Amino acid sequence: MHASLTGLAAFGALIQFLPGASAHGFVNLIKTGGKFYPGWDLNYYYQSNPPAVAGWSTTALDSGFVST
Repeated sequence: MHASLTGLAAFGALIQFLPGASAHGFVNLIKTGGKFYPGWDLNYYYQSNPPAVAGWSTTALDSGFVST
């Protein structure tokens, strides 16, 4: 149990130096298994036949405030 508490403390110390995450944005690239896959591009919204991507589409195109 002591080792897991030490690891947790080290993790807590490490994450304080990482930049914060933004609450708004989009995924434009996904890397998995050494391969890169395109994500959703806001310009795809205007295409009649957008490409299949590793992501999701949205009608909220402003990347700004989203009311809940």
